[in-house]
Amino acid sequence: MTPVMTKSAMYDCAFVLVDIENISSIEYEQAIEIACCHSNNINVSTYGDAKHKPDVKGGYKNVRHVECTYKGKNSADIALSLQALELGLSEKVPCIIIVSSDSDFSIVATKLRAIGVDVYGVGSAHTKPHYVETLNLYYNVTKQKSTFKSKKMINIFGRRKSLCTQVFSSYQKINRSNTPSWVELELIEKRLRKTEPNFCPSFFGAKSLDTLIRSMERFDICKLNGKLRIKPYPHGLF
Repeated sequence: MTPVMTKSAMYDCAFVLVDIENISSIEYEQAIEIACCHSNNINVSTYGDAKHKPDVKGGYKNVRHVECTYKGKNSADIALSLQALELGLSEKVPCIIIVSSDSDFSIVATKLRAIGVDVYGVGSAHTKPHYVETLNLYYNVTKQKSTFKSKKMINIFGRRKSLCTQVFSSYQKINRSNTPSWVELELIEKRLRKTEPNFCPSFFGAKSLDTLIRSMERFDICKLNGKLRIKPYPHGLF
């Protein structure tokens, strides 16, 4: 049930709704990584009792915890479902990511997609197939530390120096002249995603590609005609 590795759809914003009673800490961390690859503007809400409040130490800190004080087996699930439907009906939310292996959310996902909201799931392999079928895509994050990172990605982008080489190679393919000139950063990113469809700056601790490239100290970046552009420093790449 591991997802097919396809190019990540990007959204202006994404809401991550976490059934915190139903997932492990590793699954939670991977869900945040996945969400960051779908949007640079994510909003995270977790649902559960006080003892299940997530530990965000060293991780994504902009988290709202909805403490379910009502007695009942499915109080967290109901709270999450109601929030998901409210967000979908607001017509302002393009993407919702449900973090849970509970197949009870299949009806919620079906309703949301019917009104035009893209719905992704993150959880373990034991979820039911009928739930997976209601989603745009389901990410199984239990088989290894990060199933979202393909083996090819780890091989190519495993070290910052390797990434620097990839950026330079992408630059050369776009700028074929011997004279360094400004190249649109957007074109560089398209080349990187062509090599690895699931490339995401957040895997390197950066919020955006320009922030990541600036940290390499090998490229100059400027904004021309409203677009970010880069070129290598004149003294070489390394």
